[in-house]
Amino acid sequence: MANDRLTHNQILIIMKKLFFVFCAFLISLTGLVRADEVNPLPFKVKVAGQEAKVKSPVSASADLEFEVKDKSMIIINIFPFTDRGIVDNAAKPKIILVNQSNKTKLNKTMDKAALQPGNYLMNVVADQKSSRILFEVK
Repeated sequence: MANDRLTHNQILIIMKKLFFVFCAFLISLTGLVRADEVNPLPFKVKVAGQEAKVKSPVSASADLEFEVKDKSMIIINIFPFTDRGIVDNAAKPKIILVNQSNKTKLNKTMDKAALQPGNYLMNVVADQKSSRILFEVK
């Protein structure tokens, strides 16, 4: 009867081949996701038509749009922050509630007061997730 056992060198060669096949598989998966399709937020948020990173200042009545599955309730909290990115904990947040829709405006706050010019942090809660957006009101 012939010796059916693999030698140590044969095992190493098989392991190397499997490792390279596994690496090739992983590399092929990275090509499935394009960089422009990656969104760091759990759902897309548009402020005055600008997605995620709001680069240009917006008006105090800018349109807000949210790409969410469940439109029954969207809760928005807006806080002013300094140029250094520090949120004033003593500041009262502006709150916007959106029912049965995925669109609203920045001036639809519960206290009916318009946002003053400055930098703001907006937390949007929907689909049991939260997206955080930084923007400037002109």
